[in-house]
Amino acid sequence: MKATVSAILYTSKTLANGEHPIMLRVCYNGKRAYKSIKISCLSKDWNKEKEEVRSKHPYSNTLNSIINKELSLLKEVVLDYERTEKPYSAKTLVEEISKPLPSRKTLLELIDDRVQYFKIEKGEYNTSTGYRTLYNLIKKFSPTKDYELFEINRDWLREFETFLRKTNKRDTSIYKHFCCLKASINHAINKGFILKDNNPFNGFGQNLDRRTKKRALSLDEMNCLLHYFTQNYRCVHLDNTYQLYYQNYVFHEGKALRHDCEPVHPRRDEVEDFEDKTVRKFWNDYFKKEGYNKLHPQLDSEGVALSLFLCSYIMQGLAMIDLANLRWRDLKLLSMLDEKKYLQDYDLHGKDYAEAHKVHKHYYEINLLRNKTKKPTKIIVDLDDFNSFACLFLPSVKTYNENNYIFGVFDIGQDEATKFSRMTYVNYLVNHNLKKAAKRAGLSTDITFYSARHSYASQLYHQGVSISLIAQNMGRDVSNIETYLKEFDDKRIIEANRNIWFYATADYQKIKTE
Repeated sequence: MKATVSAILYTSKTLANGEHPIMLRVCYNGKRAYKSIKISCLSKDWNKEKEEVRSKHPYSNTLNSIINKELSLLKEVVLDYERTEKPYSAKTLVEEISKPLPSRKTLLELIDDRVQYFKIEKGEYNTSTGYRTLYNLIKKFSPTKDYELFEINRDWLREFETFLRKTNKRDTSIYKHFCCLKASINHAINKGFILKDNNPFNGFGQNLDRRTKKRALSLDEMNCLLHYFTQNYRCVHLDNTYQLYYQNYVFHEGKALRHDCEPVHPRRDEVEDFEDKTVRKFWNDYFKKEGYNKLHPQLDSEGVALSLFLCSYIMQGLAMIDLANLRWRDLKLLSMLDEKKYLQDYDLHGKDYAEAHKVHKHYYEINLLRNKTKKPTKIIVDLDDFNSFACLFLPSVKTYNENNYIFGVFDIGQDEATKFSRMTYVNYLVNHNLKKAAKRAGLSTDITFYSARHSYASQLYHQGVSISLIAQNMGRDVSNIETYLKEFDDKRIIEANRNIWFYATADYQKIKTE
């Protein structure tokens, strides 16, 4: 026996306006089940024989259209059960038709939903940007067509990967784009937009080199940048006598602040005064002239970029977002005895002399949670080093506010969307100017801001510092820290290889000197 379905006027229930609900009725094996379709009419307007609303009703066309649509869907469900010979009951059929139907989504609609979800609901603007980039790449891949989800299969994935390679995307970038795409497909499966068995990533493999390119600078290269910065962007005393900033600070509320000196402004006739043809014009007008920027209009952009880069290096490879979030209140003054000098004085002149001539070195201690890993990280930076490289951003005693952001990337009270926009701007500003600074300083290496983090880790590693301490200083797990480490140079490899011979051992050297 096959189930029968029909539309009825459910007169057993009367609504407040005197109408009765129109229902779908399923009869099977002597059992009945009903499904409301959320419409109603008066008894006089219902045609029982035709199972429809009479034409004299003002909305008969609309109501009958709803009835026919719902009846058709229910009949299709009955046919599916009959065709597959699955057991069912009247209640089963009603429950099946009562399930909310999955929304029909195209691929671009699906990814755009992910963009809005992470941007608006989660406030994760960086993740949102990753999905927006994927959205734009698919638009370039297929400018005239949006895809239904069932059209996305393994062949489509391979074609899309080939397209990305033709745009000179690196394997690491392709991997990130496919991670977003795979996450979007998984979301569609969870929502019931596509079946799990139809996941296009089932059986799809890629041969991608996901190793991060080592971007660490050598010690000589770092010294070149340091020398270039101090020659061009150190601070000047008001009587125009050049001197490093830390020779002129005063302590105020536990901070070393500017007293009567101010940053040097490079003479604009020494900087190219022409429209930079290499700058992407969609950013803003502040890039039209070399050296100007909207974050710090009074400072040269190259000086800002170098200052942030060197501060990251001396502050244990601190990431840009963590630098941007630092406020003056986060800096705590730390004084430590110069033990080397004390012991030398004690040995040469005795305890009384050593006590009378004790010298304390000053540091800033910073305790923070890294934005990316949420790991608690302690940073200890030499006070003189900090004031040398952060000199462009140091306030005077009169302008000091402990709540201000140190590097001026953010302003007090900005929302997360504005902060994300600022970060996007400053990342481009810094990387663009670092490339120029590297060339002017005589470096052949093409550097980015992240090179500071890699360089810090590599220098410590090559000087024999344990990976555990490096990881702790950088707020990372030990298992992840090798990503940052640059390979040993040829000289260190040759020195290490000498240890395979007896004449290079400590025992041989001892015999040789006896």
